[in-house]
Amino acid sequence: MATTWMSIDILVDRGSGYTHLVTDTTPNYLDGTPPPATAEKRTYKAIFKVGDARVGQRSDEVSITVGG
Repeated sequence: MATTWMSIDILVDRGSGYTHLVTDTTPNYLDGTPPPATAEKRTYKAIFKVGDARVGQRSDEVSITVGG
């Protein structure tokens, strides 16, 4: 019997559009990207994956200002 992996794709927008940040398989992922010298707004959203396929709807966006 084959194992189907479940994970979450986390996307981030640092001001120039969304890019893939990580495919996370365990809870409580922390973005280890160093904070910039000047304040920057980061916006995150996620989508569930089963195997290699994204399923369901993307999450609501969550924003935080870092750096400065």
